[in-house]
Amino acid sequence: YEPLITFAYVAARTTKLKIATGIIVLPMRNMPVLAKQVATLDQLSGGRVILGVGTGAYREEYEALFPDAKNIHRGTLVDEGMRALRLLFTERKATFRGTYVHFEEVECFPKPAQQPLPIYAGGNHAEVRRRAGEYAEGWMPAVLSPEEITRGVEEIQRYAAKAGRDGAKLDIAPQFAVSIGRTHEEAIKRFHA
Repeated sequence: YEPLITFAYVAARTTKLKIATGIIVLPMRNMPVLAKQVATLDQLSGGRVILGVGTGAYREEYEALFPDAKNIHRGTLVDEGMRALRLLFTERKATFRGTYVHFEEVECFPKPAQQPLPIYAGGNHAEVRRRAGEYAEGWMPAVLSPEEITRGVEEIQRYAAKAGRDGAKLDIAPQFAVSIGRTHEEAIKRFHA
């Protein structure tokens, strides 16, 4: 299901549950439209949105949607998208001129209820950890061991310090896989299948 539509439904039926995208694929979105959608959802939910963003797992999906943009570096697009969203969430009139993301004098309202609206960088690639340290309020790693997460957190904190940010304030929201079986061996077998 499309996450923002799904979370509009969830937000209308709950009062305390936080809603976090895991993840919105930024290369497939228009930043001013996404900013308006997310800010609206944050307002209507009473400030319960966490925006997890990333490049997406499959370049083929991107190329199917944008066949004329096969040479685009999706990571750069995500970097620009995260910075552009922050401007759209905070500035009265926002202008952004990146390699791939461009808009001029956009007035985006409503603004999110939360200031700042939490944006989490999702994924396991080294560039995702850099993004988390430089731009995000959190990191959403996927199915990593505790040791890998520990190393990732240390790396994020180094990137945050380099960017003049306090890495200790960044949230870590790991995604785990669960496999259930009658025995440990059956659960492992199901997981690998």
